[in-house]
Amino acid sequence: MQHGTRNYPGYSSVFEPSHDLSPAEVVLGEPDEFFLNAPTNNDINRRRNIIGNFAPCKQTYLSPAHRYVPLDLYSTKYVFIRTDAHTLPLTPPYPTLVPMK
Repeated sequence: MQHGTRNYPGYSSVFEPSHDLSPAEVVLGEPDEFFLNAPTNNDINRRRNIIGNFAPCKQTYLSPAHRYVPLDLYSTKYVFIRTDAHTLPLTPPYPTLVPMK
């Protein structure tokens, strides 16, 4: 009794190069058999034309928004300057008190 070997008709465990087929064609078959709903050349060309007509959105230029600055800021002695750079976790966003000049 042989374990692990079975003979299936039409299947071989060794690739035979005499078939004039690639191993992928032997396993998967012809491309049109594997991809049943594959687009045709006309579909591909039509989609290329549609996508080729896409244009980027036009850039809108907005003037800088007005920023609210409290009047008390001009008369204060010290301010906190926020650090927006990348920092380590748990680093305070306002590290020091800066004197106004």
